[in-house]
Amino acid sequence: MFDFEKCGDITGTCLQGYTTAKYSDLVHAFGKPDWIDRDPEEKVSHEWGLIFTDAEGEAVRATVYAWKYYDGGIAVESDVPIRWNIGGDSPRATWFINSAMRRSDND
Repeated sequence: MFDFEKCGDITGTCLQGYTTAKYSDLVHAFGKPDWIDRDPEEKVSHEWGLIFTDAEGEAVRATVYAWKYYDGGIAVESDVPIRWNIGGDSPRATWFINSAMRRSDND
C-alpha cells in the first residue's frame, strides 16, 4: 500500500519510464496538472509532480508529463490515449504512477 500527494519540488528528477493514458484518466487519478503551457514551442505542455510514500515510509518523487508534442496541448486535451513520460528519483516512480492509475480505475 502507498499514499501520494502533490510535490512542489521536482527539480533533479529524470525519465524513468512511460505510460499510455487519456488526459481525463490522469486528472481522475492525480487531480489537475501542476503545470500547463500552451506555447507550441515548449517541450512540456502538461505536468504533474507527485511524491509517493510506501508502507515502510520511503518517499519517491514522480512526475507525469507530455513531452515534445509541440502543439500547445492539443493532443493531450483531445482526450485520446497518448504516451506520457514518467520521471522521478528512481525506477519505482513508474510503478507508483501506474499503480495509482489502476487504483483510481477502481474508484
